[in-house]
Amino acid sequence: MEKFIELEFMLRDGGSYYLYDSRFVVMSETRRNQINAIDYEIQHYASVNGYAVKHTYEEAIAMIRKARGEDNAKV
Repeated sequence: MEKFIELEFMLRDGGSYYLYDSRFVVMSETRRNQINAIDYEIQHYASVNGYAVKHTYEEAIAMIRKARGEDNAKV
């Protein structure tokens, strides 16, 4: 039986997203936000179980691994 863990993620709109699960689907996303007619910025985000969160892919994976007690595991 898999260990259930509880996590809190920050949603892109500023709200909190609480998960209590044993399985997670994490996807990496890159957004290009236009600042003005010439300039833009690239932002890296993650999606966790279908919800867009403000954390990067690496941060989300690290949070999950830490909660599972896998501190030495690499991304």
